Amino acid sequence: IEVVVEGGTAPFSYQWSNGATASNLQNIGEGLYELTLTDALGCEVTSEILLSAPTAIEAALSVIPPGCNGNGGILTIESISGGTGPFYLSIDNSPPEVIAGLPLVRTALEAGSYNLSIEDVNGCLFTANVIVPNEEPLVLDLGEDITISLGEIATIEALSNFTIDKYRWEPGDSIVDLGNGNDEFQVSPTFTTRYTFTAFDANGCSVSDQITVIVDKRVD
Repeated sequence: IEVVVEGGTAPFSYQWSNGATASNLQNIGEGLYELTLTDALGCEVTSEILLSAPTAIEAALSVIPPGCNGNGGILTIESISGGTGPFYLSIDNSPPEVIAGLPLVRTALEAGSYNLSIEDVNGCLFTANVIVPNEEPLVLDLGEDITISLGEIATIEALSNFTIDKYRWEPGDSIVDLGNGNDEFQVSPTFTTRYTFTAFDANGCSVSDQITVIVDKRVD
C-alpha cells in the first residue's frame, strides 16, 4: 500500500492498524488496514483501505496429439482467468516469456509429459502437467464383401474410430450417401465392382478400406 500525502506540514508520522509505522506497507496479506497520519503540528487524519487478494489463476488448455502430417502435437492455452496480468509462460523450466495474446498455440510437440507454469505480475502461479498423447491410428472397416442380384441395392456402412470429415469413393459413380449420420451408403452396380473408400479426419489424416459388391446375374 502506497500513501500519497497532500497538504499538512511535514514531517509526518504514520500509525497503521497492524502496528507498522512506515509510510508504505509491503508484503502484507489481504484485509482491512487503517492509517492514522499525523503532521508536525499534530493534525491527524484517518483513512482505511480494504486489500483484497486477486483470484487464483486458472487456464483453459487443449491438446491435439501428433498427427499423420508429421507436424507434432499442438498445445493451446485457450484462456486465462484470475490473477493480474501481464502473464508469463514457462514450459519445462524454459525462460519465462510474456503471453502477448490468447489463444496461445505451441506446435511441433512430441508425445510426452510437459510441466507448464503461468505466472502473473505478482508472482502467483498456475501449474499443470500436460500430457501430449501418442497418435491414435485411424481405423476404418467397410465390412465383408456383399453379394446382390442384378438390380438390387447394397448398403455399405463405414465403421471408424474417428469422425469422418471428408471422404472419397473410387469409383464414385452411383454412390448414394444416405445422410443419416451413420456413414451409410448405397450402391447398385450392374457388374461386380471393387470399391475403395478413403476417409479423412479434421486434421487431413486419411485411411482407406475396400469392399467388393458381387453382382449375381443368374436368372432363377
